[in-house]
Amino acid sequence: MQISELAAQVCAQTLKALGMEVCGDLIANRGLIAALFSPIATDSFLSAGLGLGRTVHGEAAKEGEVSRKGISCERTFAAISSTADLEAKVNASIACMHLQTS
Repeated sequence: MQISELAAQVCAQTLKALGMEVCGDLIANRGLIAALFSPIATDSFLSAGLGLGRTVHGEAAKEGEVSRKGISCERTFAAISSTADLEAKVNASIACMHLQTS
């Protein structure tokens, strides 16, 4: 199963840029994923990597009704304007990755 089937296009492109293209790559790189993504996204990626996807969906629409296809929520990082702030963010990410792989 390809990662693009599991995640939104932005996440799929990010993971692919990091060399993660199949579910096994998610498990092999779990420390990096945890450092880069939110806890909810990390849990979702690792569950998918283990083959533990959700199989229960909402109720089917009744005859003559239109069902909602889904709800999306998009979040981005806050802008970092100074070099010092960017270096601090990178150093914090590296420290977090080091702790998770130790």
